[in-house]
Amino acid sequence: MNPEKLDLKFLLTIAIFIGGIGGFYYNTSYQLERMEQRIEQLEEDNKTIIRLEERVKSIQNQTNEIYEILRDIGRSSVESR
Repeated sequence: MNPEKLDLKFLLTIAIFIGGIGGFYYNTSYQLERMEQRIEQLEEDNKTIIRLEERVKSIQNQTNEIYEILRDIGRSSVESR
């Protein structure tokens, strides 16, 4: 390629092409990083939800025990009358 044949249009085309590739790389890298952050947050949220579900189950079991006790107290008071 002769240096005389390197005109402004060709150099501008090459610069735009290289700029487009750079922009694509930067954008893809940024989006990938954001997705990784969101996945980490979702994993933390999932762990929190699992802990809350376990607490709700425990509270539900305790509530069932209290209900059984109250029901037994109610039966014994009806029988004593």
